[in-house]
This record gives sequence, structure tokens and C-alpha cells, in this order.
Amino acid sequence: MSKSYNNTIALSEPRETLEKKVLSMKTDPQRLKKTDPGKPEICNVFSYHKYFTDSEDVEKIQVKCKNAEIGCVECKRILFENIDKFLSPMREKRKEYEENIGYIEKIIITGTEKAKEVAIENMKNVRNTMGLINFWKITNF
Repeated sequence: MSKSYNNTIALSEPRETLEKKVLSMKTDPQRLKKTDPGKPEICNVFSYHKYFTDSEDVEKIQVKCKNAEIGCVECKRILFENIDKFLSPMREKRKEYEENIGYIEKIIITGTEKAKEVAIENMKNVRNTMGLINFWKITNF
């Protein structure tokens, strides 16, 4: 998948576009008909199953593909559902944040304040260790 081909899958990918992208994925180029035995080891779709499908189901899909018991479209539909299940919580969380920008701003401000406190303390320790404590008091860095 490639950004230049506009077929990447974003973490916030809507379900509808995810389905289109998965269903348009290239499969085993040597498998012309559903009744032809597949070679999962050279299939792009199958490689994604290894990441998004339960290992037991991956083995079943592999066997079914090799024995021509499952077609490429069905295989892609299974993959689509599994990727969608993986992305769904992220989509929901992102939507939550998008609907509550004030909350995000509060997180950023609070985090900045905490980081500033830590940085000030660290710089005091650095100046003290380097013997610059009196210089710091004079210049007030």
C-alpha cells in the first residue's frame, strides 16, 4: 500500500473507504478462478491477515485458500472486518477528541505546565552541578 497510490489505510480511516481499499487489494496473481488452489505465501491480502486476524483463523484461511475452499473476495471481506475491528476504537476515540477540542487544549496546557516545572528543576540541578548557581541568580535565566 502506498500514499502515492492513495491506498494507504489511516488509523482514522472511515469504514466505507476502508472496505473499498481492502476489497481492491491485489491477491495471488496466479489464482484466476475461485476453484484454482491459491498460494497464500505470495498473496498480499494473506500477509495482512497475519497482523489483523487471530492466528487460528489465519491457519484456517491458509488451508482453505490452498484447497480452493475460499475465494479471494471472501478472504478480503474477512480481512476488512478484522481491520475494521482493530481501527474502530481508535476512530471512536478520535471522534471524541474532535468533538471536545477544549479538552485537548486543557491537556496541552496542563502538560506544558508540568514539563516547564520539571525543566526548571532540571536546569537548577544542572547549574548547581556546573557551579553556575550564582550566575543564574544574577542573570535569572
